[in-house]
Amino acid sequence: MAFKAIGSDGLGTDVSGRVFDSSGSEVSRFSSVHLGMGVFSFTPLAGERYTAEVRTSSGVTDVFPLPDSYSRAGVLHVLNAPDTLFVSSAGVVPPGSFVLLQQRGSVLAVAPIGNDSPQYFEKRTFPAGVTQILLLDGHGNTLSERLDFIRDSGSRVTSLSSDSVSYGNRERVCLDIRLDGYSFLSGSVAVSVTDDVLVKDTEPLPIEAQMLLQSEISGMIEAPAYYFMQVNDETDQALDVLLMTQGWRRYDIPNVLLGRLSEAIRPLEIGQEISGKVRRIIVNTPREGVNVSIMSAQNGYANLSVSDKDGLFTFSGFDFPEGTNYVVQALDKDGSPVINFDVFEEKFPANVFGIPSSVPQARIKEYTSEEKIMINSNEAIKEILLDEIVILGRKKVKQPKDIYQMLANKSFDADYLVKNNITSFDEIVYNIAGMREVQGYLKYRNSPVAYMIDGVLQEGFLI
Repeated sequence: MAFKAIGSDGLGTDVSGRVFDSSGSEVSRFSSVHLGMGVFSFTPLAGERYTAEVRTSSGVTDVFPLPDSYSRAGVLHVLNAPDTLFVSSAGVVPPGSFVLLQQRGSVLAVAPIGNDSPQYFEKRTFPAGVTQILLLDGHGNTLSERLDFIRDSGSRVTSLSSDSVSYGNRERVCLDIRLDGYSFLSGSVAVSVTDDVLVKDTEPLPIEAQMLLQSEISGMIEAPAYYFMQVNDETDQALDVLLMTQGWRRYDIPNVLLGRLSEAIRPLEIGQEISGKVRRIIVNTPREGVNVSIMSAQNGYANLSVSDKDGLFTFSGFDFPEGTNYVVQALDKDGSPVINFDVFEEKFPANVFGIPSSVPQARIKEYTSEEKIMINSNEAIKEILLDEIVILGRKKVKQPKDIYQMLANKSFDADYLVKNNITSFDEIVYNIAGMREVQGYLKYRNSPVAYMIDGVLQEGFLI
């Protein structure tokens, strides 16, 4: 049985204690091995009730009832040896049962198992990461499960060296990165440089701790680097207890094996979304059947939507960078503008759980103050010498009259039409470089376009 004790600050706290049966007899003792986590074992009797007396390092004592025992249970025993994973079963395990190992949705191994027929697996054949081990009966029903962490075999080694011991301000730094044992020959590399004098409390975080552990485990992991910086029996035991107390089953493999596939409870997000509601002016009730258009001239995007019975409209399936401008316009069936509509603001779920930090707030403030002093005292950090730039003149840019001209790639006002004797729409369109007609639709450099006349978005363009 594994346990984890958490203090009022949300962080693990060391505890010790004893387990008693209903008669008050002691059956086991325990103590945490790392950050309030620990494990102990005993054989419960059917029908017996057990309680745990827990004592914190500050001397506070409390009593907790343990879960009731089940006489028909079948359980897994996992022994994580350096090169081999031993898996055995105990309890009530019916004939035809088998063990399944999966990682990130991929089945790694399947083997029959019984109380007298344990299985072992060579870990070098498995990829590194959190592995789920399932004990299943012959019908695919889950009897027991366990999480285990497979460490990297050590065949891949990364090393980094620089061309100098120290550097001056703004001096070029050349790094030699060796990736022994990796199959690829090129890739993208990110490097973060910090001041080891100022950043005293920041411990290095290996990328395997982020990719293989933090992304697979529910909640915050205290000091994740601890499990990887020095690999030994102590860190292996702590990592094993972490997976027993803070595991997360990303894939519901037991139900998948039984054909019970879950359905998404929310629509799949395939991009950004803009939605809103159209209302009647006087009674402020929803309006159905109103044509709502959206346009982003800078991205050549336009789309149409019609408000439903609740007055709601939605635009989705697009993905443009932050700062993109959109024009949203509502038109009645006769083409007249509808002004009484709202575009909903972005909403995000509120964070009701604070994320505890292992670094005291006082140290964070101290580090911030020291960092400001270092930046302000070193002028080389704040200055970058550029080559000489000669400005000969400034071009006068005509400011757009409204939001439509601001968004448009090309805009032509009444003065332009009079000055150039424009008498038809074609005279404007076909004189724009890159504009052409394809099967009755306008395209600009092979991209569909939207156009507006007198502030009204015209229909009939290709989306």
